[in-house]
Amino acid sequence: MDTEKGLLRLQNLALEFGALDAKIINASDIAVGNWVRLKCQYGCNGYGKKLTCPPYSPRPEETRKMLS
Repeated sequence: MDTEKGLLRLQNLALEFGALDAKIINASDIAVGNWVRLKCQYGCNGYGKKLTCPPYSPRPEETRKMLS
């Protein structure tokens, strides 16, 4: 399966499972801000309580590298 077909399949699955909309975007269109971790650290009472959130989630520079 080529990449485009795979992405379209994921898009359709998202819609089938109840997403109101699903779009394919280029990774280069994603902005990664350094301020996001600070917003979580000082603006969220869940900071440090889930593995999907800072400080456990990737740092901005790691995220940029992954997306590139």
